[in-house]
Amino acid sequence: MGGRPQLPQSNQLAAASYQHGVQVWEVATGTRRWAGRGQPTRIRRVAWSPDGAHLASCGDDGSVCLW
Repeated sequence: MGGRPQLPQSNQLAAASYQHGVQVWEVATGTRRWAGRGQPTRIRRVAWSPDGAHLASCGDDGSVCLW
C-alpha cells in the first residue's frame, strides 16, 4: 500500500483489501470505523486528501475511487 494511509494528526488508518474495498481503523482501539467496497480491481494505493475529508484509492487498472 502506498500514499498516505494514516490520516495526519489523527488516530485513523486506511487499509486496502483484496476484496476491492477500503477500511478505516482507529489505531488506538483497533476498531473499524468505516468500510467501503466498489473498486473495480484490486487496490494498490490509498491516500487521504490534505484536509482529511476524503480518501482516494487506485486500482490495478488505473481506476480511482473517492470515498
